Amino acid sequence: ALATAVWSVLKAKRHSLKYSNGFINHFYSISEHISPVLAWGFLGPDENLKQVCISFKDEILGFLCDIFDFTVVRYSKVEDLSSDILDVAKVRYERLGEKFSL
Repeated sequence: ALATAVWSVLKAKRHSLKYSNGFINHFYSISEHISPVLAWGFLGPDENLKQVCISFKDEILGFLCDIFDFTVVRYSKVEDLSSDILDVAKVRYERLGEKFSL
Protein backbone atom coordinates (compact mmCIF):
# COMPACT_ATOMS: atom_id res chain seq x y z
CA ALA A 1 0.00 0.00 0.00
CA LEU A 2 2.83 2.37 0.85
CA ALA A 3 4.57 1.73 -2.47
CA THR A 4 1.32 2.39 -4.33
CA ALA A 5 0.80 5.68 -2.50
CA VAL A 6 4.36 6.82 -3.25
CA TRP A 7 4.03 5.73 -6.88
CA SER A 8 0.79 7.65 -7.40
CA VAL A 9 2.17 10.87 -5.88
CA LEU A 10 5.32 10.68 -7.99
CA LYS A 11 3.33 9.89 -11.12
CA ALA A 12 1.25 13.03 -10.59
CA LYS A 13 4.41 15.10 -10.03
CA ARG A 14 6.00 13.72 -13.21
CA HIS A 15 3.15 15.09 -15.31
CA SER A 16 4.01 18.63 -14.21
CA LEU A 17 7.73 18.41 -15.05
CA LYS A 18 9.04 20.88 -17.60
CA TYR A 19 11.70 18.42 -18.82
CA SER A 20 10.40 14.87 -19.00
CA ASN A 21 13.85 13.30 -19.16
CA GLY A 22 15.69 15.61 -16.75
CA PHE A 23 17.33 15.11 -13.39
CA ILE A 24 14.11 15.34 -11.37
CA ASN A 25 12.48 12.62 -13.45
CA HIS A 26 15.41 10.31 -12.69
CA PHE A 27 15.25 11.35 -9.04
CA TYR A 28 11.57 10.38 -8.96
CA SER A 29 12.45 6.97 -10.45
CA ILE A 30 14.94 6.32 -7.66
CA SER A 31 12.50 7.63 -5.06
CA GLU A 32 9.81 5.19 -6.22
CA HIS A 33 12.01 2.31 -5.10
CA ILE A 34 13.74 3.77 -2.06
CA SER A 35 10.95 5.70 -0.32
CA PRO A 36 8.72 2.74 0.63
CA VAL A 37 11.69 0.81 2.04
CA LEU A 38 12.89 3.80 4.05
CA ALA A 39 9.39 4.55 5.33
CA TRP A 40 8.92 0.94 6.40
CA GLY A 41 12.37 0.96 7.96
CA PHE A 42 11.71 4.09 10.01
CA LEU A 43 8.08 3.35 10.89
CA GLY A 44 7.80 -0.44 10.75
CA PRO A 45 8.32 -3.05 13.46
CA ASP A 46 11.59 -4.51 12.08
CA GLU A 47 14.34 -3.21 14.40
CA ASN A 48 17.20 -4.44 12.18
CA LEU A 49 15.82 -2.59 9.15
CA LYS A 50 15.26 0.48 11.31
CA GLN A 51 18.93 0.48 12.37
CA VAL A 52 20.04 0.12 8.74
CA CYS A 53 17.84 3.04 7.70
CA ILE A 54 19.08 5.21 10.56
CA SER A 55 22.71 4.44 9.66
CA PHE A 56 22.01 5.22 6.02
CA LYS A 57 20.29 8.50 6.95
CA ASP A 58 23.17 9.51 9.24
CA GLU A 59 25.76 8.90 6.52
CA ILE A 60 23.75 10.79 3.89
CA LEU A 61 23.27 13.77 6.21
CA GLY A 62 26.96 13.66 7.12
CA PHE A 63 27.85 13.59 3.43
CA LEU A 64 25.70 16.64 2.78
CA CYS A 65 27.25 18.50 5.72
CA ASP A 66 30.75 17.60 4.52
CA ILE A 67 30.27 18.76 0.93
CA PHE A 68 29.06 22.16 2.13
CA ASP A 69 31.80 22.54 4.75
CA PHE A 70 34.56 24.88 3.59
CA THR A 71 37.07 23.11 5.85
CA VAL A 72 36.40 19.75 4.15
CA VAL A 73 35.81 20.70 0.52
CA ARG A 74 37.80 23.23 -1.48
CA TYR A 75 35.68 25.59 -3.54
CA SER A 76 38.67 27.22 -5.26
CA LYS A 77 38.48 25.39 -8.61
CA VAL A 78 36.00 23.00 -10.17
CA GLU A 79 38.65 20.28 -10.27
CA ASP A 80 39.36 20.68 -6.53
CA LEU A 81 35.67 20.71 -5.74
CA SER A 82 34.91 17.57 -7.73
CA SER A 83 37.94 15.75 -6.33
CA ASP A 84 37.03 16.60 -2.72
CA ILE A 85 33.38 15.62 -3.18
CA LEU A 86 34.47 12.30 -4.67
CA ASP A 87 36.83 11.71 -1.74
CA VAL A 88 34.08 12.46 0.78
CA ALA A 89 31.69 10.14 -1.09
CA LYS A 90 34.26 7.33 -1.03
CA VAL A 91 34.77 7.70 2.72
CA ARG A 92 31.02 7.65 3.38
CA TYR A 93 30.57 4.67 1.06
CA GLU A 94 33.29 2.74 2.88
CA ARG A 95 31.69 3.52 6.25
CA LEU A 96 28.34 2.21 5.04
CA GLY A 97 30.04 -0.89 3.66
CA GLU A 98 31.69 -1.55 7.02
CA LYS A 99 28.43 -1.07 8.93
CA PHE A 100 26.39 -3.29 6.65
CA SER A 101 28.95 -6.07 6.32
CA LEU A 102 28.62 -7.04 9.98
